[in-house]
Amino acid sequence: MRAPLALSAAVLAAAAAWPARGQFQATPLRLPATFYAEVVAAPLKGPGPGDDLLVSEPPGPAYVRFTWRRDLLTTRPPPPPQPDPFEGYPVAGRFEPALADATADLVYTTTTGVAAFFGADSPVLHDYPLGFAPFTSPAAVGSARLLPRPELVVLLPMADGGTGTPEIIAVDLASARTGGSASTLAFQPDYLRSAQDGDSETRVFPLRLSPAAIAAGVDDVVLPVRQGAVLLLHRTAPAGTTLADLDLVVVTTGTDSDATLARDWLPPGVGAGGSCFGAAAVDADGDGLPDLVLSYGRDSGVPANSLVYALNTGDPASLATPPWRSLTGRADLAPLVNPLTLVQLPLGGAPTMAIFDRTLQEILIVRGDARSGFTVRQLSAPGVTVRRMFLADVVGSPAPDLVAFAVPAVGRGEVWVYPDADDVAPSLAFDPAPPAQALRGQDLPLAVAASDPDSAFTVSWMSGGRLGAPVAYGSGWTVPGSLLCGVGATLDVTARATDDLGVFSEETATIAVVARPSLRLLGGTPDGLVLPPGGAQGLAEGQAWPACGRTATFTWGEAGLPGLVENSLDSDATSSRRAFTLPEASYPGVLAGLPALTLSAVDDLGASGAATLPLELDASGLVEVTVVVDRPALAQGELAVATVRLGSRLAVALPGVRVAVRLSGLAQAGAVQVTGAVATPGASGAEVVLDALPALGGQVTLAIPIRGLGVAGAASAEARSSGGHRLTPGAAPGAPRARLPGCGCAGGQGGAAGLLALLLAGLARRRAT
Repeated sequence: MRAPLALSAAVLAAAAAWPARGQFQATPLRLPATFYAEVVAAPLKGPGPGDDLLVSEPPGPAYVRFTWRRDLLTTRPPPPPQPDPFEGYPVAGRFEPALADATADLVYTTTTGVAAFFGADSPVLHDYPLGFAPFTSPAAVGSARLLPRPELVVLLPMADGGTGTPEIIAVDLASARTGGSASTLAFQPDYLRSAQDGDSETRVFPLRLSPAAIAAGVDDVVLPVRQGAVLLLHRTAPAGTTLADLDLVVVTTGTDSDATLARDWLPPGVGAGGSCFGAAAVDADGDGLPDLVLSYGRDSGVPANSLVYALNTGDPASLATPPWRSLTGRADLAPLVNPLTLVQLPLGGAPTMAIFDRTLQEILIVRGDARSGFTVRQLSAPGVTVRRMFLADVVGSPAPDLVAFAVPAVGRGEVWVYPDADDVAPSLAFDPAPPAQALRGQDLPLAVAASDPDSAFTVSWMSGGRLGAPVAYGSGWTVPGSLLCGVGATLDVTARATDDLGVFSEETATIAVVARPSLRLLGGTPDGLVLPPGGAQGLAEGQAWPACGRTATFTWGEAGLPGLVENSLDSDATSSRRAFTLPEASYPGVLAGLPALTLSAVDDLGASGAATLPLELDASGLVEVTVVVDRPALAQGELAVATVRLGSRLAVALPGVRVAVRLSGLAQAGAVQVTGAVATPGASGAEVVLDALPALGGQVTLAIPIRGLGVAGAASAEARSSGGHRLTPGAAPGAPRARLPGCGCAGGQGGAAGLLALLLAGLARRRAT
């Protein structure tokens, strides 16, 4: 059974020369893939320097996606088609640096060997049988610098049924590229339990553990497997330039016995029966030698996995000596909770590990070692399991980017690219926020606010999926009503800001399409109806699905509008207008509730919807209010009386009127006295509820004792109907205004009614001196 989610990155001759950087942006660029995708990053076909991305899914020639550096969203024709049949595992690299082309070599494993395109855009496929039969497809394939150039490393497990002998095969393609055959070197480890034994996956890890590899600048190879890892280590530096010149030893760390593992290998608190999900070469004990760090546990992460290491004394055999030791619990690794996927990143400077923490749902970028201490930076990876991570230069910034293969609990896989921090991503946000619902057949305006501090950018809009072709460009897009005609449909819309180096930010929204018609008032204030003395006039308009080519039948109605008189009604196939009158005699009932207009529509196919338009009533001119104070200024503690007079401009009484007095810089000094109406106390001491405000000609008076607080003060009053609608201008005391001595009144007509400013400063200070 082939290992799922195998992922190979290009291991090029210059990989060790990445800049000493490990700063990645927190928000990844998300690209589509499949659950069993294979991903390579290398200079494959795109123009200019840097790495392109090839995402494919074996078996067979199925192609998923090929994109160029700086433009990861545009799918292009792939490099030469994959060989058919084959069992997957593409690997990219330059397997003969002396003959390096502008594009990397692209190699695939087949059922019997490997097939190679030398120069990925070459149309010639070279097939090299390696005698894999009777084995099943390789469990892992990758590249490593066993010599001063990359070689292919293939792990062949036992065949189905447990027959055959597992092998690790090194394949040298250098002679094959110049017309010869591919030479191989095979190793048979004493112990190897691979993907057939329950591992989620196996992978080739090129690391530098042995003193010989470190001195010669070549790679050892680590293959994490169930309950351990198999290592291919240099005893001495390569004596020449062919596989025959290698002096390698196979070392196994761990065991195939659960009991032996638990007794001899595992640190306290770590249970047997797990697998290794990654490897790195880091000095874990501070002696100056890189140790073999492994992520050990279960794919589920239950119970929590551990970060362990095999101690390296400089003798390759030492890595096979139990026990493993634990890195979990170090103070400088405190953010680490439940490690799963582990990989070493070939950044210059301090050793760097990338660790996916299943519990945190984060990728931890861990730099340093036990001598210098570890530093940890956390990148969010919510809702997924990260299976593979590697570095590649797929964004146009100077340093490499972190590429991760992420698999959600449900659905397809994705390739996530965390860009290097040298190119700041554009900022992007809907402005205003998109509505939860869009009206069927009605244009829908959408807009974003976008900026970028260091680069030019373009805003594009996608409909029906974030990876579709752009349908519009610019900061705003009005969705045509013709796209919103499906009854019960949804609109999936994405706004994307992409800068000139290929870094992008996205905002997505899912908006339900509803069959409700639109409904609005014409004239006056938006959705508001002015109630002047004498009666009110209104004109309402509704539209139903104007862009859908349907004929609608309209039915009007209302709620909380007793006495409404319909003056006219004009309708056509997609709209209807209704003119109406509210007599003054209906005002008490209208102001007592929450009035609304309603409109229902049915089209010629039977689709229907209804709209309700709550009306905001502007009744602020129906009641006149004045406020008079018997003293022009108050010192701290001095008393006065504020008198509020209310008179209605209507020929009908208004029941349940609520009158509130607002004080600023003053304190109420006693109960409110009301004349002209029966009143009950309201929610606060300076608020009363009148049983009824008399009709035009009547007057209600409120007397409120007040006390000065030694600061400038002001007072005002407002009245509201029993339904909460304002009957006077709003009461909002502000800074006092200069007035003639002896007068603290405000009143008269228009917007000034109901506001009193009291001058209370100055006199108090003079009296205190």
